[in-house]
Amino acid sequence: GIVSQGPQGFFCTLVPEPDHILCENDKVVVIAEDDIKSQLSEVDELKPIGPLRPPIQSTEKKLRNILILGWNRRVPLILNEFECYSRGKTTLTVLSRTPLEARLERQSHMGLDFKSVQVSHILGDYTSTTELKTYQPGSFDAIVLVASDWSDTDALTDARTILGYLVLMELLDKHRVSRPAILVELLDASNQDLFSQENCEVIVSPLIVSHFLSQVALRRELNTVFENLFCPEGAEVTIVPATSILGSTLTTSLEQVQEILFGQGGISLGFRIHEKRQIKTVLNPPRKQEFQLEINDKIIILFR
Repeated sequence: GIVSQGPQGFFCTLVPEPDHILCENDKVVVIAEDDIKSQLSEVDELKPIGPLRPPIQSTEKKLRNILILGWNRRVPLILNEFECYSRGKTTLTVLSRTPLEARLERQSHMGLDFKSVQVSHILGDYTSTTELKTYQPGSFDAIVLVASDWSDTDALTDARTILGYLVLMELLDKHRVSRPAILVELLDASNQDLFSQENCEVIVSPLIVSHFLSQVALRRELNTVFENLFCPEGAEVTIVPATSILGSTLTTSLEQVQEILFGQGGISLGFRIHEKRQIKTVLNPPRKQEFQLEINDKIIILFR
């Protein structure tokens, strides 16, 4: 991407058009292990532009029925993100012990009006096996366990989240047809090891915020890059099955994937590879390094 500076400050263009012309003071956005490796050398030779290819058609199922377990002051913002991203009917169900009046008041105070998504608030305790079973969690496309903010300490908050996760997994183990995608929010990074990467994704929200703050403190212009990445109108990181891009030929390199993506508004960032019951993310490998992907492996793409 490109970061430029105008009268209103920095602004970012991720995945610019192939004919985008750089200005003298523009900066290039790169992924690198450290500042030393991010230093760009002069390009000796420009590779000719290849022919445009038809757009990628993702075969993955769109998430349409989502269960949110728990409540905190950020949940209305999460609901609003789904509102902005929704391209069709999406149903969001929020199950929490927080009184319904307090939740609706919070939404109203923030001026949120949901039109593209259907939001249902339910009063209940997701740490109760009997109660959670009533709502058939296995029927949802995705389940999000958020860190409640009414506990006195982070340890108590994570303890409740972990208990809810164990109850949820006990119920899902009996639901053999398909398993929803699961996302867990934690406050203490030391609790991450309690979760199986095979079953869910874990986000330690304070840790992520600290990463952003430190990066922007060191490089002010990165703020506009993060805004572009995470706002609904900006570029979007997408993970697609390798077969949807490569077909049956799964021996590839990042360079070969990028040739396919050229002209489609996408940049290949790396791969999600299954290794010994674990999922390994490989970002920005050497562009010519070959990977023998499996049928369940995926490609990470940044689309404009």
